[in-house]
Amino acid sequence: MLSISSFDFTKEPLFNFLCDIKRGIVQQAEPKNSQCWDDEYVKQLLAMVSLGYPIKEIKLIEQRNLNVEIKPRLIDGVCLPKAPQPELLILEGQESLTVLFMALLSKQPVCLKQGNSQRITQKWYYIDMAKALDFPTIDRADSIISLNSERTLSCQWQYLIDCSTPEQEYKSGLFPINQVFNFSQWRSKYSKYWNYKPCKRELIEQFEVSIINKFEHCLLPIVIAKSEPPKEAVCQIIEPSKEPNYFDRMTATYAVNGFSLKEDWEIKEKHFQSVKVLRLLKNSDFLQAVTLVATYTHRMEAINRGYSCDQLPAVGCTRQQLMRLSLSEYKAWAEPVSRGYEEAAKFLYSLAIFDASELPYHNQLVALAAILTVLGERLKDELVRTQLKQWYYCAVFGEVYTGWPERKAAKDMLEVSQWLNGGSLPSSIKDTTLTARRLRKLSNHDAAAYRGISTLLKCYGATDFSCGQPIINLRFFEEEIQNHHIFPQAWCYQQGICRERYNSIINKTPITANTNRLLGGKAPSDYLKQLESSGISQGRLNQILRTHLIEPRLLRTNDFDAFFSARTYALLELIGKAMGKHLTDELSKNNYEFNYNTVSLSCQ
Repeated sequence: MLSISSFDFTKEPLFNFLCDIKRGIVQQAEPKNSQCWDDEYVKQLLAMVSLGYPIKEIKLIEQRNLNVEIKPRLIDGVCLPKAPQPELLILEGQESLTVLFMALLSKQPVCLKQGNSQRITQKWYYIDMAKALDFPTIDRADSIISLNSERTLSCQWQYLIDCSTPEQEYKSGLFPINQVFNFSQWRSKYSKYWNYKPCKRELIEQFEVSIINKFEHCLLPIVIAKSEPPKEAVCQIIEPSKEPNYFDRMTATYAVNGFSLKEDWEIKEKHFQSVKVLRLLKNSDFLQAVTLVATYTHRMEAINRGYSCDQLPAVGCTRQQLMRLSLSEYKAWAEPVSRGYEEAAKFLYSLAIFDASELPYHNQLVALAAILTVLGERLKDELVRTQLKQWYYCAVFGEVYTGWPERKAAKDMLEVSQWLNGGSLPSSIKDTTLTARRLRKLSNHDAAAYRGISTLLKCYGATDFSCGQPIINLRFFEEEIQNHHIFPQAWCYQQGICRERYNSIINKTPITANTNRLLGGKAPSDYLKQLESSGISQGRLNQILRTHLIEPRLLRTNDFDAFFSARTYALLELIGKAMGKHLTDELSKNNYEFNYNTVSLSCQ
């Protein structure tokens, strides 16, 4: 069992630790990511050390740890003819350590990213000694100056600062930060340059006491994972953030066996981005789907061998399970899961979801791709596809994936797959519903149920009010479609209708931006007359309105209350059919009759 004794908590002088980095005793893990920082970050970090402020904890692991195989690489700026076998690997804090090493000990300029561009620049860092001693009147970071690779700072072709030679440094009173740990020699030459003037000697002495001593006495807080913890425990304890970087850790692990997970993902990512509904797919999403399939396969194999229930391996995609995914398992399932995501895209297209921005839940896509991977050819079965649609809509309108998505995905992976093989209903279908109260309160366009209603109306055949074209066709060809108010906001506000009601999804429907501008803030009866005057017959307009589950006579009489109640019932009927459930709002049902009693979905 893992305990606190599996870790060492210590402090190490900054200089000693940077020397270990320079000798290659301390290295970081592959892959080599793009490690570039902006100028402000470097100045703030150096300012913190110069003030004696604590640096963020550094987390390391012993390389001899047999449970965690990670390919090492030298820190940027370290130049050795041959990299030695390291004793320690940096798991967290490599950004600040790399900056400090390059600025203080590498004798090389620090590499920076310029603004939002990918252009890389090189900077040397100096401290204005007089300004630094004027703290706190002058912010310490403001006393740190960055010069270009020639150690100059120019403006309009004139040198403002020139530190290209040591003499120019002495003259300008700028101390090169890469001489912090060689201060005594620099001070000697500085004093000699100024002929040991008392004022200069006093300045350099105060600078040493106030600034240089902070660097020399700086202690790094360090946590070292010893050889006992398994790799999933190291990932969980060393990187306990809400969104841990599984991908980099697994890339480092696989690199030991000569496999580049990063390069493999880049190929897959390029393909996924060409499919609009998959364009936001992340590497962690892909790894989760692979892990779901791998763990599900292990469980099925155990069942076939006759294992008892308490011996069956768990299905899931948690942090620990991802870190246990072996390279052989990844290689076995990466391509099938890629095809699973492609099938998921086709499935979503059949539900009128054409772009990633329209997905109710991005996390549900992980479970969907994994389920489709194990289904294989059975996906061509019409009954299976119908069942999948029911599960998908139940999860969306039941808002199943709102919290703990990894747990939901694991549960659906197991239960939905068993259901499709003749098992009992999964809990994501059996235990979900959508109440009229919840439907009325839906107003946030980012809510899963809100987006689900929009796509469901497209499948039902919702047609644009003005152009008469099905919304599903317009959206496929990238026409801008948004959910706009049926009873316009301005009109509702003038009538004293509360915002909670007129801003509900019940008073919204997918139409083009052009149609929305045409409707403006007019009463429904007025904009319907305007549409008819443009050449749309009243009969045709009535047909169009009913494709949005809108009773035309309630718009023509501007009866918001009756409309609101009637459409609540109609939407519940539509959603209930998609979920395979009977959803009712008795108040609406008893008081209003409809010309569209039978609701059907047209998407295939």
